[in-house]
Amino acid sequence: MRSFRILSALLALASSIHADAGVDPNEAPDDVIELTSENFATVVTPAPLILVEFMAPWYASKFRRPFSFEL
Repeated sequence: MRSFRILSALLALASSIHADAGVDPNEAPDDVIELTSENFATVVTPAPLILVEFMAPWYASKFRRPFSFEL
């Protein structure tokens, strides 16, 4: 059973490395659309389901700090 787990892990690792081998991180995939204030409504409104990721470069530093809550 242990050898099956090791073999499964190695196969998963090998397939993930092979899948990423041809990807250029500087090139956006065809299914990624950069939304702007000009095209936001025309892209988002007609779609029945869409995933939008909002990102603000100036806000990234907030995630590097550990969260702390005080009551």
